[in-house]
Formats: sequence, C-alpha cells, structure tokens
Amino acid sequence: MITSEINPAAYQLVPLSKIACNGLNGLLIADGVGLGKTISATYIAVYFSEVFRLPTGVICSPVLVTKWLTELRSKFKVPAFAVRSREDMTTAMHEAKLRPSNFYIISNSLLATNSDLEHPMLGTLLIDEIQSFRNNKTKSYASVLKIARQSRLRIGLSATPINNTLNDLSSELAILLAEENWDAVSAFVSDLWSWKRTRITTPLVTRFVKNKLGMHFARRHVQLLEVKLPEDFRHTVERTLERAYHSVNIYEVVTYLRMAASCPSLFIRKFHLNGTLKIEDQKPRIVQTTLEKSTISHWLVFVEFEGTARFLASGIEDRPVFVITGRTPIFERDDIIESFRESDKGILILTPVGSEGLDLQFCQGVINYDLHWNPMKIEQRIGRIDRIGQSKSQIEIVNIRVLGSIDDRVLQVILSKLDLTERSIFATDEIVLPSRMKASSVQQRAVESELDQSKQLISAIRYSDQIGQEDYGLLRSINTSYCRMPELKEAARRAPLECLWLTHDGTSIKWQERIRTEANEFRAGLESYR
Repeated sequence: MITSEINPAAYQLVPLSKIACNGLNGLLIADGVGLGKTISATYIAVYFSEVFRLPTGVICSPVLVTKWLTELRSKFKVPAFAVRSREDMTTAMHEAKLRPSNFYIISNSLLATNSDLEHPMLGTLLIDEIQSFRNNKTKSYASVLKIARQSRLRIGLSATPINNTLNDLSSELAILLAEENWDAVSAFVSDLWSWKRTRITTPLVTRFVKNKLGMHFARRHVQLLEVKLPEDFRHTVERTLERAYHSVNIYEVVTYLRMAASCPSLFIRKFHLNGTLKIEDQKPRIVQTTLEKSTISHWLVFVEFEGTARFLASGIEDRPVFVITGRTPIFERDDIIESFRESDKGILILTPVGSEGLDLQFCQGVINYDLHWNPMKIEQRIGRIDRIGQSKSQIEIVNIRVLGSIDDRVLQVILSKLDLTERSIFATDEIVLPSRMKASSVQQRAVESELDQSKQLISAIRYSDQIGQEDYGLLRSINTSYCRMPELKEAARRAPLECLWLTHDGTSIKWQERIRTEANEFRAGLESYR
C-alpha cells in the first residue's frame, strides 16, 4: 500500500535548487536505491509547472506506470494520466494546452514501437531509470530524445547511471541536455572523466546515500552459500561451447555459460544433452533449506532466466510461489505483486525485469539465486526491500555462489580491484580471493570479454562515493516547510528563480555560485566539441 504522507526531507529539495541554478535545463538525480528519487523529481515538476504553465511528462517502464499514477495522485494530489497507446497520446496532445497542471505517464514500450509519435510541448520531462536508454542506436533512445527536445527541463532518475561503460553516462547526458550530437557529448564526457569529473557531476548530478544522511536503514545480514558444478558437467559445458563457438558470438557464449551455472537442466535441454548427462542441481535444495529455517514471511528470489524461474518455482514446497518474468503481461504484474503481499509466507521469483523500480518494503529477505558479476545489479535487487518504508531493523541477503562460473570469476576480479570487503553488499573476504581453478579457453575468452566491459564500471563505482559531496553542506540552509505543496507552489508564483526555500546564508550563496561557475565551464567546453 502506498502512503499518502511525505516526510519533509531537506535533501529532496537539493535537485530543485540545482536545476534552478545551473542554467543547463537538465539534471541527473542519482540518489542511492530507496531514497525517494521520485519525490525529488516531482518537487521539480510541480514547481516548474507553476512557472511554465505547461504539463509534465514522465517516461517509465510499463510495469511502473501504475506506481507513478498512484504516487502522484496520493502523495502530491496532482492530475495524472497514463499514456499507453497512440490514442492516449492524441488525447494528451489535445488536453495539454487546456490543462497545464496535468502529468502524463508515458510507457516506454510505446516509444519503442512508435518513433513517429507526436508529443505535446512539456514543461518538465521526468525519465525514470534513464539508464534504460543508454544505447543511443535504438528507436527508444531516438524517441526519448525527440520528447526531450520538446521539453523545457529534463530530469533523469537512476541509482546506477553507469551500468557498464562511460557511454551510458554520455547517452543519458545527451538526452538531459537535449543534444542531438551524441559524438560530441561522448568525446567531451570521456575527456572530462579522465581529468576533471566534477565539472560533469557538480552542476549536473545530485547523489545522496543513506549512511551519509545519517538515516535509519536496515542492517544487512549476508550469507554466502557456495555450490560447485560436477566436473563431468563442467567439462561437457566447455566442450559443447567450444564446438558451438565459431557459429555464435562471444556474448552468446557468455549467456550459455551463465545458463549452465543458473540451471544445469536448462542448459542440457538447450543443447539436447538429455540422453547423455544427468546432474543433481544443488541450488534448489539451498533455497528450500533457507526457507525451512527462516522465520521471514516474504522472500524475493532473483534469477537470470525465465526457464530457471519456472524450474525453481516447480520445486518449492509448502509456500505460495509467484513468478514475474519478461513474458508476464504488464496488466497482470500489479495483481501478482498484490497477491504476493497478501499471501502467507509467499515467495516472489523475479527475472531481471523485477530488479528496478518496484517498492517491496514489506519483504525482509532476498535470495540472489544467480549472482551477477555487476555489483550495481545486485544493489538494485536488494534495493527493492532496503528502501524508505522498510520497518525491519535487519534484512536477510542470501547469495548463492557457483564456484568457477563466469560471474564468479569476473566478480572476484572486480571486487578485488575495488577492495570491497566488509563495506560491500557481500560482507565477506572470501569472494575476493583469486580463484586457482584453471579456466578453459572458451571460458577464458568469455571472462576477458566481460572484464573488458567492466573497466569503466569499476572506475564509476570508485568515484560514486565522491559525487555531490558539496551538496550535503547545503542541507542546513534548506527550509523544509517548502516540502509541502502549497508552500512550494506559492514560491514558484512569487519568485520562481530565487530558491525561497534556501536561507541565503554564506553556505548557500557559495554553493549556488559554484554550481553556476561549473555549469558555465561545462557549457563552454561542450560547445567546443560540437
């Protein structure tokens, strides 16, 4: 159930302060998972809807449309409407000029299939999980950029803006700056990243994390449980992929290696090995044992493949099991989650479609059945329950490590390079120890391919703790009474660019001057790359 109450928080007015000062008309809100980025972004939209007298657009995944509608209506009392079809967009076009306070929640699946769609002029465009548009070669990216160019302000939301490489950030900034020349943005960002990253992050990014805010958050009790694939199965996988390697690319090899570690029977069926190989999969037994020993009422289980989800669901006993995969119809997902919420000791199994955007604070445990090498993805999963509204003082995290798997090997390298031990989401030294198992040639090529993808991710994770350090100092200068809608709207009407919620003491004046200076330098630098 979504509460209609908003607890005033100074940090949620910092993005509004920054977009009012930077003059770039774009901003990335990169707060840690569960800190309420939607609230910070909506403050901006509500404020500037009073200034511009233009409607607001929100772009999100289909599964999050209902969540946005509910939160906007219950928490902010704004008129919000779903745009899931061409007909909905036509209606929005007709209404936009007459109802400037309207919010239109646009499903990104509509943009992916309708690149010729006409859009209304918007005051503020909010792009939820903007990292979804990191590939600048897609129709979705082109559609979002088109809407961005018809919007006065662009706000991106993402706890993990760099998922793989620096190009992720370049694509996001190109959208937020409504810049058609992606190559110019990419070249400029790459150069700045190597010598002065603050020129990007200071004027264009806000990032707050729970521990630095001194907020309550649940302690994570982490278990790392290990399994080892039988030698005969591991050799069969390697021989099978060696034979197939010349007809598939390295990315498919990576997928099949992950499949073998995720669910051996799935791999066996995929390559028609049923008559030649039998294997006892230890991972389902670990899950069943964990559930039997636990007093937790609701668990999330994350897997990488739909086949794994179905296989696992069929073997769980004595608990109601719910499954959401990419094939689950959008209109059924809300009902599934609600049934899971109301169940007695329910289990919700999710493929990657469930790792972003969902609020599942009523759960107390997460099982990472498939342990992905990318720490950002693991953090997104845990963030489904470790977020504002989690009432438990401790949550349980169970990570299942498949020794010698591709994700295990890559993860070892990444975490050892990051020197993450007790601070990490794994809270264990074992996972960073170098493996002594000899890799096959095909697996080694796959590992090298994945490590190549991870180089800039490692740099981004290291730097993420430094982003927005200067913003914490501003919190003492913010009047949180402006977190209430009447006061915020009145400030917009009275003095739209004066940031009336700031006390205008020495700290806030110095902060605003720095934002303007860095923004001007950024603008001039980007212009030289065009």
